[in-house]
Amino acid sequence: MLRYFGIDLRDAVREVPPFSPSYVLAHIGCLPLGSAFVAAQRGGPQYRGWDEGRYMMATVLNAVRLLLYVTIIANSDPNKRKPDPPESYPIPDADRLKAEAPPEPGSFKAMLLEAKRRKAVRDQCLKREADRAVKR
Repeated sequence: MLRYFGIDLRDAVREVPPFSPSYVLAHIGCLPLGSAFVAAQRGGPQYRGWDEGRYMMATVLNAVRLLLYVTIIANSDPNKRKPDPPESYPIPDADRLKAEAPPEPGSFKAMLLEAKRRKAVRDQCLKREADRAVKR
């Protein structure tokens, strides 16, 4: 808080604090993405310093690497072995983003999720039909 807003939290515990707790909480809610508090809330020290600018630079770096790879592939001899695709710049959210990514269409996981969704819809329809039959 001292770095971003000039508020020393040690002042908050004095006998006569110079500002109210709601004032401190309002400023805590406005801390930037790369601050230590927000990093702790997001999952740990690996998020420290990862603000919007750093995510943007990682995205730009990945795009440049991919464009370079595509250029090499397009201008290389088709009879020779192709180079390996570039690795993405490591970001702390990579594992979480992969876990939340939707399954590829046609994959077993996608078919399983679709089957579960259809079964849930069918069960709801059967339950409604049974409720209607009981009411008659």
